[in-house]
Amino acid sequence: MNRKDYSYIDWDELKEYYKTHSTNQLRLNYKICKSKNDLLEFLREHGVVPHSKEEDHKFALEISKNTCMEHWGVESPLQTKQARDARKSPEVLADVNLKISKSLSNRSTEAKRLSIEKGKKTRLEKYGDENYCNSEKIFQTKLEKYGNGDYHNTEKFKETMSLKSEEELNKINEKRSNSMINGGYAKGVATKIERGNANSSVAENTVYDYLITKFDKSDIIQQYKSKRYPHHCDFYIKSLDLFIELNCYWTHGPHLYTGSDEDNEIISRWQKLYDKRGGGNYLNAINIFTIKDPEKYRCLQKLNHIWAYSVDDCINQLNSLLN
Repeated sequence: MNRKDYSYIDWDELKEYYKTHSTNQLRLNYKICKSKNDLLEFLREHGVVPHSKEEDHKFALEISKNTCMEHWGVESPLQTKQARDARKSPEVLADVNLKISKSLSNRSTEAKRLSIEKGKKTRLEKYGDENYCNSEKIFQTKLEKYGNGDYHNTEKFKETMSLKSEEELNKINEKRSNSMINGGYAKGVATKIERGNANSSVAENTVYDYLITKFDKSDIIQQYKSKRYPHHCDFYIKSLDLFIELNCYWTHGPHLYTGSDEDNEIISRWQKLYDKRGGGNYLNAINIFTIKDPEKYRCLQKLNHIWAYSVDDCINQLNSLLN
């Protein structure tokens, strides 16, 4: 490899500079070697251990942050007002979403596997659990930001879903259902049983076991969403166009909310428990019981559906429908 005469270089100064800068920044600042690979070889010849990719990335990121702070007062160009305003543009959002979608869909199976494994490793090292999810922090953040620990941007969700074709929605639902049946669903039930809060999952499992005696597995979709019913529906039977909602968990209450004295007593009891014990479950239950469930029930009135508060009730309604 032919090189220029670099005898002018002060190697002690270069080594000191290299402690806080990336390999590429070193090459540009000292104007040595045309490529990064040449520079790495050159450094090794002079007894300098090159940075790892992680170290290079860290130094480059730090320099980028400092430059952005100096010019715009923020750590990233994406945090500037111009960038934030641009991201609100429907055209820009559509273009970005399309690029992200293409990028993800073009990833190889191996790349997806490595990404999943990396995420698990990070969570295991940081929290001691490869499936860790700080649900309490998520709830508290939503509560502080939106006044509702179970907040979801339903308007944005509806807008996003409305842009998808029925074929795309079916693919999403099929993929979600297969994932639940073959992996996450069974594991989630086992975890909840272990923690002692498996009421809802056990009930859903029981109903699912009964459904597969009446219908083919391919005819059943779990956690189904569609334009007609933009909520997580426990079960959807394709051949009957039937939506099944099973409300066995205590947060749904013993029946549909109507604002009766009994309902107000339930709400008052949950509120007192929240005031005494804290935690977000009681506030979440009040929101589900008084707002979310009635909204879902109203939406189902135009559809073929089963709305049940016990496994027996659900099975009885299904049998009546089939007979």
